[in-house]
Amino acid sequence: MFRSAIFGFLLLQAAAPVMPRFVVPNLRDLKIEIRETHGLTQPITTVWYFKGPRQRIEHFFGSNAKTPITTNIFQCDQKTEIMLREYLKTYRSTPITYTDEPVARKYPQIHRTVTPVGPDVTVTIDSRDTGERRQVAGHESQHIKTTITAEPSKGAETKPGKVEVDAWYLDLPGIGCHENPAIENIPPGMVWFILGGGSGTRDHKIIKQIGATPHGFVIEETATQKEAGNSLVHKIELVQISEKPLDDSLFVPPADFSETTLGHEMIPVRRAP
Repeated sequence: MFRSAIFGFLLLQAAAPVMPRFVVPNLRDLKIEIRETHGLTQPITTVWYFKGPRQRIEHFFGSNAKTPITTNIFQCDQKTEIMLREYLKTYRSTPITYTDEPVARKYPQIHRTVTPVGPDVTVTIDSRDTGERRQVAGHESQHIKTTITAEPSKGAETKPGKVEVDAWYLDLPGIGCHENPAIENIPPGMVWFILGGGSGTRDHKIIKQIGATPHGFVIEETATQKEAGNSLVHKIELVQISEKPLDDSLFVPPADFSETTLGHEMIPVRRAP
């Protein structure tokens, strides 16, 4: 959510969404902390907790942050997502509405995004599996290198550019209680390089997928973004990983938090005595 991209602002006109298939994972206790930096900006630290069918994700902004800016709990066994507001001591619960039916996945080499009519911009995602593997906390990770290029046609707002991505993906099933990514044809960890902020809102993006299809949880990544003679380095670093037992209380709202409703996050729900 904090990445910028050289390929223009496509978030509101993204590739046709595919409803993920709902799954209930059964993962052993695991804590993963990663740090993300983009150029000279303040780092974002994300801490993931996994325990059976439940998950917790905390995001911290800045080097010395003590309180997360957002916290989400996924209770896959209850089909419920909980958002905590730490600074307000409130929480909101929403149902998870992913389909239970298997979803056919296709990765055609060419996929046109749903955009306004405008000049074509070809975005090519070319991935190569290096064949390297690494065991991390009992799960296999794979090393994949990807080149993403933007080639605008005449009259396009999007500028030509390239991103070189060198990443390790951890095979960790059922993240967020779903099986598939929410956006067709875009590998995990690369969505914001392609659908992030910038120019090119009216351009018609054509996405080409070539080679291996990266999948899994991004634990390490170095992405070099090149545009108009300038380079920007984006990094994801694995800070720590732990298999120590996790307390069940991490995966439910704290007892001193008040429940709120959608659209009224700052107003606690009044319950009958």
